[in-house]
Amino acid sequence: RAVEKPSWCAPEVLQNKPYTEKADVYSYGMMLWELLTRELPFDNYKFQYQVEDDVIKGVRPSIPGECWEGFAELIRICWAPEPSDRPTFPEVIQKLRELIESEIGMDKFRYPFEPPVDADLVTQAAPTLDADVLSMRKDRTDSLSTTTLAGALTKKIDVACQGGIATVIHVMNQVWCGAQDGSIHIFSVESGRFLTSYKSALKAIWCFGIVDNHVWSGSLGQITIWTVDDLVTVDVYDVKIRTGLLMSKPTDRKRFSSKKLVPRYCVLYKSGYFRIYKNQGDEEPAQEFYLKDCEVIISQKSRIVITEGEKECQLSAKTEAELHAWFSEFHLVLSQFSEIPSAQETVRRVSSTGERITAILPINENCIFVACG
Repeated sequence: RAVEKPSWCAPEVLQNKPYTEKADVYSYGMMLWELLTRELPFDNYKFQYQVEDDVIKGVRPSIPGECWEGFAELIRICWAPEPSDRPTFPEVIQKLRELIESEIGMDKFRYPFEPPVDADLVTQAAPTLDADVLSMRKDRTDSLSTTTLAGALTKKIDVACQGGIATVIHVMNQVWCGAQDGSIHIFSVESGRFLTSYKSALKAIWCFGIVDNHVWSGSLGQITIWTVDDLVTVDVYDVKIRTGLLMSKPTDRKRFSSKKLVPRYCVLYKSGYFRIYKNQGDEEPAQEFYLKDCEVIISQKSRIVITEGEKECQLSAKTEAELHAWFSEFHLVLSQFSEIPSAQETVRRVSSTGERITAILPINENCIFVACG
């Protein structure tokens, strides 16, 4: 037989005939069908030679009836039996763009959807480099042509740290930013939303590496190993640690002239947010505090006092035991922002001279390359 995996191969490839990029268009059509159905093409066949025979005869997987007609038509023309009947890739891109505009809407995209490159520009041959150019000395590098890549700023995120960000790494659905003050700030890849921050017991963090689903951070002669939690998924991260009614001192003194406390529905989240609602079921909180930036104490009047800048709230409970239970939960959440957070597993000394660790690169399951300098 011509190939080992015939399910994605064009008929001309299976027949050992000359083929062009239209064979890739055929394979792309199969991939579009996979994306649509989340199934493997010809997966119900027992023998591969049966797949080859049927593909050559013109048999194709069935397209579900609920598929957009334009998308179904694109799949059909991509896997057409004759290469001449299949579109070029610029034509495929144009058809996908038209489908997006008509069925989805361009406003749903976070990044600009660039139009397809002109096919005439794609076919232009690049200049050939002769031996002279390949052996070019440093004093002749100014003759090299350069290409400027244009882009658009999609979002700017301010990070509160001293000395600036020294290294960044993509971990699962998060972006970890290591700062020169030893702090790690973690953001959501999808939205850029701030998730949490860790504080290393060591000094500046100069590099990151991913080893066995853990993050290794390099400092001065030492490596810290961190556990990676799913901080993005709402069900995992925005867990309600404690909810209930607490008595809150009114913040609107113009409306409330008395000092009497009023009941408020309070929610403490694992993410570090504490929200106070006027009524249970309200969508918008009356007050919101991010505990990382707060001071939480128990006053002499047996009240929990939360201060964040100029904001403040005073809370009391029905019993002393309930008040201290809330206070304990506050400090449990605050512990994730402590000097040595629970996510930090261990510290390993690499260089006794305290050299800066500049790179951490896993080579295989038994070997990790660490560069110092």
